[in-house]
Amino acid sequence: MRLTKTELKKIVHNVLFCDFDREGRLHFRRFSDSQRSVYAGESESYGMKANASASVTFELITDSEYLAVKFELYPGSSRACAGFDLYVDGIFWDSRYFDDLKGSEVRFELPWGEHRVTLYFPWSAETVVREVRLTDGASLEAVTKRARMMTLGDSITQGYVAKLPSLTYVNQLSQNLDLETVNQGIGGFYFQKKVIDDTLVSYGPDLITIAYGTNDYTRYDRAEEFHARAAEYMERLVGLFPDTKMLAILPVYRNDLKCREKEKNSEYTMDDAREILSSVYKVYENVRVVEETGIPRIPEAYVSDYVHPCELGFTFMAKTLEQRIRELLCL
Repeated sequence: MRLTKTELKKIVHNVLFCDFDREGRLHFRRFSDSQRSVYAGESESYGMKANASASVTFELITDSEYLAVKFELYPGSSRACAGFDLYVDGIFWDSRYFDDLKGSEVRFELPWGEHRVTLYFPWSAETVVREVRLTDGASLEAVTKRARMMTLGDSITQGYVAKLPSLTYVNQLSQNLDLETVNQGIGGFYFQKKVIDDTLVSYGPDLITIAYGTNDYTRYDRAEEFHARAAEYMERLVGLFPDTKMLAILPVYRNDLKCREKEKNSEYTMDDAREILSSVYKVYENVRVVEETGIPRIPEAYVSDYVHPCELGFTFMAKTLEQRIRELLCL
């Protein structure tokens, strides 16, 4: 059976909202319309990345024999690839990977009986859904999460460069803690107060994570400017969410030289940048600082650039953050 628009909206998770175009295609929105305008105004690349389906999922309880999804893929990152992961009752069940953006359909066979099914969409591409099918007469029950989280950050938050989208640190946290999560990560982005939109308040997050800094460090040569941009961003964010618990993640350890040597023309080091951010965050009572993510300081925890964690690095990062979030939200 083909799911109706009403049924589709019941199973979409980890978005600010979703909508349908004139052709009846389903679009996922991680950002408000005004936020997307800001990103597009910053650069064409950021505008493209704002449309990526990072952390978006279909989640449902069903006795269907299969789940089939027809879609279109469009650029959503600097990587022309797309992965889809399927979980059944919290267990990694199956996966599909396209090393281009030409994929148009995935079909997953499901075990007999009623199960909670979760399908992860690509962090790397914009996914526009044309059709979703279950077995004729299959049951369909919506899933309710324990709390709401919003994750703000750069490429590491968006999901770069995981081949398996379910294993990004954001998605591991969302799954392990059963959180409704809006991933507002944008590859290459930085502290920019204009993207903190009043419309985000209506989402009502119980927790906000902040993970910027690496791109700011390479963007600003002077420590004073780095500090100023981070401080005005946090003033805007906390002004909108004065009572919301926040977890501020200092830039992850980099296995390249940028932790130990200054960027060309820079007056300060990455370690200096981490100290600056820590001082900015600690001004606010509702912000807790994570100084160490727990990612092993070995090449095997990173992809070849020694900056972005691989799935191994993401897993250690998620383990560390999960414990902090459990404490903050009393889970």
